[in-house]
Amino acid sequence: EINKNADKTGVRATFTVETRGMAAVRAGTTSDDFAINGVKIGKVDYKDGDGNGALVAAINSVKDTTGVEASIDANGQLLLTSREGRGIKIDGNIGGGAFINADMKENYGRLSLVKNDGKDILISGSNLSSAGFGATQFISQASVSLRESKGQIDANIADAMGFGSVNKGVMLAGVSSVSAYMSSAGSGFSAGSGYSVGSGKNYSAVLTTNAITISAASQLSAVYNVSAGSGFSSQSGLSQFATMKTTAFGVKDETAGVTTLKGAMAVMDIAETAITNLDQIRADIGSVQNQVTSTINNITVTQVNVKAAESQIRDVDFAAESANYSKANILAQSGSYAMAQANSVQQNVLRLLQ
Repeated sequence: EINKNADKTGVRATFTVETRGMAAVRAGTTSDDFAINGVKIGKVDYKDGDGNGALVAAINSVKDTTGVEASIDANGQLLLTSREGRGIKIDGNIGGGAFINADMKENYGRLSLVKNDGKDILISGSNLSSAGFGATQFISQASVSLRESKGQIDANIADAMGFGSVNKGVMLAGVSSVSAYMSSAGSGFSAGSGYSVGSGKNYSAVLTTNAITISAASQLSAVYNVSAGSGFSSQSGLSQFATMKTTAFGVKDETAGVTTLKGAMAVMDIAETAITNLDQIRADIGSVQNQVTSTINNITVTQVNVKAAESQIRDVDFAAESANYSKANILAQSGSYAMAQANSVQQNVLRLLQ
């Protein structure tokens, strides 16, 4: 609907609806009631990295109905992409090997608005939060000119265009500490892992920015996102994770240029906007030019009329006009003589009466 009125509002809309697994695909099995967007797919056995292609093939077999296409990215993670902008809703159990958490099973993506003339985008109305433009939602905005882009788009603009790693429009809430007690319910450790308060068992790991798979006797029942540099502290009270202090969340100081698909599409949008603006400027100049041309034509017609009048004056027939003047002069003199004679007769009659 937004794009239908793009010629009036100058605003075009694009969408990005993707659900990506938190780690590389591991062997697993979906449940019998596994479904996407209400379309049942059923039980699927898949291997590490979906080596047998079973999971991707099963999802793509109904992609024309669900509007969702599956693939394995370069890191071996499952990537679900909406082809038509519809949301992605996963019902049932997709299996732990896909590393898609419960809070990731319903995703309605991100809507991006691009103003063709580079001016502010003013949004008004009610229930804006349903479209992702609520007052407390993550909104990124930026502007860029074709002259300044130079083939590269910085992180802030990349985020506003929809391919940054983290939304930066609204400040994220700071996290002062995160604690997970091994002995409490919902701690994230599966039953029978052998870890409990006072068990005396020790575990240490060096955390990196990539996902970590914990093997051996213990297994995490949910995916934990831990910032780089944090770890398990020694002698921590109640066998809890060390306090994680977060100073800031945001995208890295990196650029996205024409070497990536979305970067190239963004540069194309910028170029298209510049062309649209150029067309508008050309139209305005053309209108002024037409008005100037019309004015010149009117002045030319007036000039021709004046020259025609001058020509008629210069081409007058002096002989005919002299004859007409003599005739008119004689008539005037004859009238004066007749009037004088009439006055003379009247005076003669008065003289006789006296």
